[in-house]
Amino acid sequence: MASASTSDLLGGAALALAGLSIFYSLWAPEIEAASKIQGRDHRADRGPQIRAVQGTRRTRAIPLAFAASLVAALLAPPVIAILAPSISHLLNNPGRALADYNAVEALLVATWLGLVGLAWLSCSAVIALSRKVNQLEVPDATPLRAAAG
Repeated sequence: MASASTSDLLGGAALALAGLSIFYSLWAPEIEAASKIQGRDHRADRGPQIRAVQGTRRTRAIPLAFAASLVAALLAPPVIAILAPSISHLLNNPGRALADYNAVEALLVATWLGLVGLAWLSCSAVIALSRKVNQLEVPDATPLRAAAG
C-alpha cells in the first residue's frame, strides 16, 4: 500500500478546504436566513416555514457538516503524527526546533485546522436549524415567543 507524502496530503487537504469553503460561502446566507425565520402564531400555519427550515438543514447544512467532518477526521491521523513529535521536539529542544521547521507540514496542520473550523461552523448550523424546527413545531398552547427564549 502506497503512503501519501506530506505534500500530497497538503494538496488534497487544500483542495478539499477550498471546495468546502465555496459551498459554505454559497449556502451560508440560506442557512442564516432559515435560522432567522419567525413562526406564525398558529402551528397549523407554520407548515411552509417548518418545511423550509427542514429542507435547508437536509440539503445544505447536513451535507456540508458531514463532508467537512469527514475530511477533517480523515486528515487527523497524519496531522497528529506531525504534531506529536513536533510538540515533543519543541519542548525538549526549543533551540533546535526552529532549525527543523518544515513549512509543508505546518501548512498541512493549518489547513486541517481550517477544516476543523469549517466542520465546527457547519455542525453548529445543523444544531441551530434543528432548534429552529423544534421551536416552529411548538403547539399552539405554548406561545411561540416564549418558546424562543
